[in-house]
Amino acid sequence: MSRPCQPEDILDVEPGRSATPLMLATRAADLGLDIAVRYARGQRVDVDEVLELLATEVAAARAARRGLQTGVLRALHAGATWRQIGEATASSPADATAAFLTWVAEQHRHLPDLFTAVDEAHACRLAEEAGR
Repeated sequence: MSRPCQPEDILDVEPGRSATPLMLATRAADLGLDIAVRYARGQRVDVDEVLELLATEVAAARAARRGLQTGVLRALHAGATWRQIGEATASSPADATAAFLTWVAEQHRHLPDLFTAVDEAHACRLAEEAGR
């Protein structure tokens, strides 16, 4: 069995660029359809193929989450309240706030050169101001 497909290996994109959520979702849909058709025809589906689909879905979910939270950050910069953000994201203000603050902490922890402590403090300040 080959090495399991990792989310970061999903699509071959230019060095230094990431696959977009649309690219990942399209790839996941294509893989899922191919697997479903083969199952329906009684054809064998290799575990590596199913794991590739799973990894693609994970990568798409991560990319979508990143996009969602950067959208929340833009909304905060524009002066949106947590009530407004909750309505736009179909979640409660408390859930939207918690998801955003978790994302902010993860960005600083995993990408400290790109999302500095100053960026983290600024995002947290915006989040606090939106709750007033």
